Amino acid sequence: MKRLQVSSSKGLNLTSDKAKSALKDEATKSNTKKFSPFLSLESSIKDPKLQVFKNDRFVCIKDKYPKAKAHYLLIPHGDAFPKLIRVADLIKLNNCVDILNELKSLSDKIVEENFPSDLKSKAMYGFHSIQSMQPLHMHIISKDFESDCLKNRKHWNSFNTKYFIRLDELIECLKKERDYFENDFFNLNNENVLKSYLDLPLKCNICNIVQKNMPSLKRHLLTHK
Repeated sequence: MKRLQVSSSKGLNLTSDKAKSALKDEATKSNTKKFSPFLSLESSIKDPKLQVFKNDRFVCIKDKYPKAKAHYLLIPHGDAFPKLIRVADLIKLNNCVDILNELKSLSDKIVEENFPSDLKSKAMYGFHSIQSMQPLHMHIISKDFESDCLKNRKHWNSFNTKYFIRLDELIECLKKERDYFENDFFNLNNENVLKSYLDLPLKCNICNIVQKNMPSLKRHLLTHK
């Protein structure tokens, strides 16, 4: 059988069928490196129409596709921080709890200065357990969830199940746990569990009654106003 020389990291001589397979595998690996699973927030961070706060450590922007009447993103940035992409990256920092407390203080200020008066007592702070955009960002969002951008089950469950790591719960957990990853309370190392939260039934965040679809849930939420 005719043999085909293929350049690879292992320098193997492969038959033509195996060569095609090897080339395909190498192309896949190359594409994986090129295309990150994350989308970037950089353009939004630099947009003056979206930016509401900035200092040398943090920047806050309006969410471009808000899932509630009030929805902001608070983002660690600048030379004060290493590159943070996942919640786990933040937890690994020695001063993580101090940073989280700083996020809490800034969030309180942002709510006070930017939320409508009737929503200031209905704010919640936290991280998506799997970040869909980088860099790492924390959500500051009102609990009304009245928005045309809230369109599907995943949108709802990303804020109303354990997929959403509440800031106060994360702080308390890290104060108690010497080594967070020994118990992994929020399942950060179990992607299958985290993704399963997004497929849970649509449960009202006020009365816990399950709704069959998003239009039904949105109508139901209005009954609590």
